[in-house]
Amino acid sequence: MMSREQVSVAFTPTRVNIDKYLERLMNIGKLGTGFTSTIEESEISDLVGECLQSFQHFTKMFEMMPLTALVGKRILCMHGGLSADLMNAPKLDILNTFARPLHDPPNPSLAIDILWSDPDVNTKGFKANIRGCSCTFGPDVVAQTCDKFGLDLIVRAHQVVQDGYEFFANRKLVTLFSAPHYCGQFDNATAVMQVNPNMVCSFKILRPEFPGRAAPSHQKSATTILLPPTI
Repeated sequence: MMSREQVSVAFTPTRVNIDKYLERLMNIGKLGTGFTSTIEESEISDLVGECLQSFQHFTKMFEMMPLTALVGKRILCMHGGLSADLMNAPKLDILNTFARPLHDPPNPSLAIDILWSDPDVNTKGFKANIRGCSCTFGPDVVAQTCDKFGLDLIVRAHQVVQDGYEFFANRKLVTLFSAPHYCGQFDNATAVMQVNPNMVCSFKILRPEFPGRAAPSHQKSATTILLPPTI
């Protein structure tokens, strides 16, 4: 149903060894290491220029990447969530129509919703998002989207969830978060969802370790869900 998009980004050879410069910078002023380092102003300029160039390469690559994936024609994946524009579309093929490069999607738009919308149990339909970007959507939207396009599961990310994954809308949507101990401020786990050839989904939880702290007794264990068989 959905075509694969080929992404090709050319990376030029680096002029400076970024890792070597960073190692030298980290050792400047360290006492008792047996290692001293100095770095010239011109080298700092080269390093900054190289870092900016690398950042631009990564930005160009992300501007070309697909915004969604469809697994077995039954599991729709994205970073953010659902959209009224998707609900009103006749087919999922609308997700193949984004122009590339996609630098800064307008708000509101289908692209911005796919990237940044959030599920909300207290929302019916769609509402403005308190983030100031995109929208929130309710369990009714998840059910209607799955019914309309013959989907069994929506997989999205974008929000910290304590155990790495969290279901919504009667297990028709799952938030899957892949950054443990997010920003060094949360003690959240991360999770990986695995889908086998029979469309059985299972979750592997990876928890951060905190020295001297015992693991809470209420921590969630891994879950396996069996999607309905295709007709």
